[in-house]
Amino acid sequence: MKTDLEKYVQIFEQFLCHAHNEGLSSVNHLKLMKLVWAADRFHLRQFGRTVTGDTYVAMKNGPVASEGLDVIRESGTGYSLLSPDQRQFVEEFIDFTNHEVSLKSSCGDDLLSPSEKMMIQKSWETFKGFDPFYLANSITHQYPEWSKFESFFELQPKSRRAMSLEDFFLNPESDSFFAQDEQTLEAAHDIFVLDHS
Repeated sequence: MKTDLEKYVQIFEQFLCHAHNEGLSSVNHLKLMKLVWAADRFHLRQFGRTVTGDTYVAMKNGPVASEGLDVIRESGTGYSLLSPDQRQFVEEFIDFTNHEVSLKSSCGDDLLSPSEKMMIQKSWETFKGFDPFYLANSITHQYPEWSKFESFFELQPKSRRAMSLEDFFLNPESDSFFAQDEQTLEAAHDIFVLDHS
């Protein structure tokens, strides 16, 4: 994995702790992946880099952090993309049962910066009340990084397309979730371009 597996577990744990603090014992796996996307989008548009450091693909149900999906699929379906040691590490902290993700024990948060934790919390606070499929198929689909592939998925709904993080800086016609002042967005984009040149 390019993204640190331990960091991914800590990211999931942050969301699961927010859920636990509101009396929820688990989070639907589809919703968790969209919360990760939102945290990455918030952080990228403010600080010029994502929380996960992951690559993204467009799928029928919206944008997906590739390696994050591998972690969830590995543990939830037996889809073997992680090594046995990696799988054992993930399952020490996270439980995946019937499309629900819950916390077994804490992995800590030492790999997460204050800004990353802040954007994870912002993602949770912004989208916690949405149904997973509404979040996946109505909200995420309005953003340019996914909407450019809409006609493709009408013909090939079970496929995927590589996404460009550059498109995360684009705005839809109207946006009540990720609106960012132009100066901050431009500065974040400049940082992103420098880091990827």
